[in-house]
Amino acid sequence: MGGNLFCMWRRVFGQCREEILPTLYRLAEVAKILGVEVAELFKTTPAEKRVSGYLEYEGRIVKVDSLDAVKQFVADVEAVSENSAE
Repeated sequence: MGGNLFCMWRRVFGQCREEILPTLYRLAEVAKILGVEVAELFKTTPAEKRVSGYLEYEGRIVKVDSLDAVKQFVADVEAVSENSAE
């Protein structure tokens, strides 16, 4: 009880840790309202799964930030390779 009273007092001043970090109970409530499991609250969405990096071919470095950018890089490399073979 004393701990809760102390937390209530700190909550008045916005310093209670419970205000910052949700409890498992609170997460379960949110998940129930959304109709999902608690673990679903922490899964990444497809929008967060992005290609990101740098590719290099014959000294040319290209930053890629999407699958389309990777495909374009490959197409460019293939075009250069085909022209070099002729």
